Amino acid sequence: MLGDYYDPETGVVYSSVPAVQAGTFPPELKANLDRNAPGFVDLVNSAIGVGESVFDASLRLMTSMQMSKAQRDLVQVNVERAKRGERPIDISPFTGIPVNIGMTPGTQQLVTYAGIALIGLVLLNMARRK
Repeated sequence: MLGDYYDPETGVVYSSVPAVQAGTFPPELKANLDRNAPGFVDLVNSAIGVGESVFDASLRLMTSMQMSKAQRDLVQVNVERAKRGERPIDISPFTGIPVNIGMTPGTQQLVTYAGIALIGLVLLNMARRK
């Protein structure tokens, strides 16, 4: 189940994470993290909030790191697509965040009206000189 913790030394499955002092990792977990993700323990300890457990801080950091990696991967894919002259991947159906390419319709309208006004001023200026 989600939230269960298996203690490999005793073979016991706990229904929740065993209590540890705030800001410290259980020694087995710290050793495993140091071996598999060097520097992660130090990162968690530097980012831990007041009253936050190391497990909550770890989960928050892992979620943030996963989102950052996904964003970097998406940017890299879109850069490769742009090099090939293709449109970027539209993620708005999945996230609700639109991908805007070029000018928004409002900006296009403003540029059009500014261009018409500029042409009008040029024509008016030319008519006055004659």
